[in-house]
Amino acid sequence: MKTKILHKTFIIILLTAVVIQLSMSKAVSQGRVIINEFMPWPANSCGAGSEYVELLNMGPGPMNVGGYILTDGDYAVTIPYNTIIQPNQFYVISGVNVLTGTCGNWTNANVTVNLNWNTCNCTSGTIPTADPGWFTDGGSAQEQVVLLSPTLKVVDAVVRKLPQESSSFITTSNSAGFAPLTFNLDLMTISYEVIGESAGRGNSFARRIDGSCGWLKDTQQSAGSTNNTPGDTYDLSYSTVTLLDPGCETGSAIITLNTSPAATYFPIDYILGFDANKDGMFTAADTYTTGIDSSAPTINLSNLPVGKYVINLQPVQGCNTQNITFI
Repeated sequence: MKTKILHKTFIIILLTAVVIQLSMSKAVSQGRVIINEFMPWPANSCGAGSEYVELLNMGPGPMNVGGYILTDGDYAVTIPYNTIIQPNQFYVISGVNVLTGTCGNWTNANVTVNLNWNTCNCTSGTIPTADPGWFTDGGSAQEQVVLLSPTLKVVDAVVRKLPQESSSFITTSNSAGFAPLTFNLDLMTISYEVIGESAGRGNSFARRIDGSCGWLKDTQQSAGSTNNTPGDTYDLSYSTVTLLDPGCETGSAIITLNTSPAATYFPIDYILGFDANKDGMFTAADTYTTGIDSSAPTINLSNLPVGKYVINLQPVQGCNTQNITFI
């Protein structure tokens, strides 16, 4: 009798592990999260707590960022367990609960912060609440901002100027639903996106277009909303051709990078979302595939079921990230 109970327990544990593993593998490939904007040294009237970092999920599907780590090499914030960012949704991390208009978003009176590092109990240590604040770069342009996955894989990394500031060993919080991790950015292989903006107080640093490589230093912050300005276009241009296979049940898509020289931007990393339940939306119920294509100037996708797709494309530079929708 005892053997049977142990056998059943083992089966339950095994099935639970399989379900958890399937859920984790599915969540990994649903979306692409980037650092889209940050304010490292706010104006005197805002206070040091009004520093912020804006994350954006470019999609195509929702992304579970629970356990992701935001760091500057001195401190780290661990995003709480099961935090979901929907496609094209922003996630603002700051030292206050609400960013007032001139301290966060000039088009909105107040911006509600998604995660307050001073109250979340999810930091590696007590982040400074007085000047010069967390990012401490009012007089320097070499502070880095890095987003890491729960396995310490670099998700996104930006710096105003190289060489980046030196880092120290950091042990992440053990109260965010995850075991603590210890790392040192100086000992990791990181390809920083250099944004080329000088220091300046009261300025945000934002991508010119959401996901693009070009950055702007701007006093008109847009935390929690798009940086896109009507008329602006991405530096890269794509065209798409779709072909229906005999039988009309599957097809293929050929996406061509029209910007020359195309080989400069390859390999291109992609996440392909398929609207499997045909509801017109891209949710956790749909199908997502990841891949890397090195065959400049085209990304070739074949044996695709008939339906609606969104593909997120990221060139080797790690920016100029775009979405393309096709049927």
